[in-house]
Amino acid sequence: MKIEKGYYIPNIDELHVGFELQWDDGNGWLTIELELDNFKANIENLLEDINDGRIRVKYLDKDDIKDLDYNFYAENAASKYKANESYIEIILSGLTKNIEIYITDNTGYTTCKFNGKIKNKTELKRILRQISE
Repeated sequence: MKIEKGYYIPNIDELHVGFELQWDDGNGWLTIELELDNFKANIENLLEDINDGRIRVKYLDKDDIKDLDYNFYAENAASKYKANESYIEIILSGLTKNIEIYITDNTGYTTCKFNGKIKNKTELKRILRQISE
């Protein structure tokens, strides 16, 4: 089965409530977020759809970061994003696709809270939630 560039077929263990994926309903790809009701009731259907290539997930890209209200503000070897008046900065390496997330505290001290690969938008949202608590 051929998968379009920029997408991958997820493993069943990646799926959870709140996970964003695309599902082919026969008329095209729909972006959906798994909810408790449809996740529990449809786990067997999800597995079948994965095996049949009717579910895919978009790899994290610049548009996903912008969708989370982070604004692009600089680019050289990496693209940099920051939410309005936020203390969190996201840096996406153009070469390695590595992500660095920095937090600046109220004294101006900046700390790298994450440095690694993030596969998709759902993972980024989870990591941002964890490091900002």
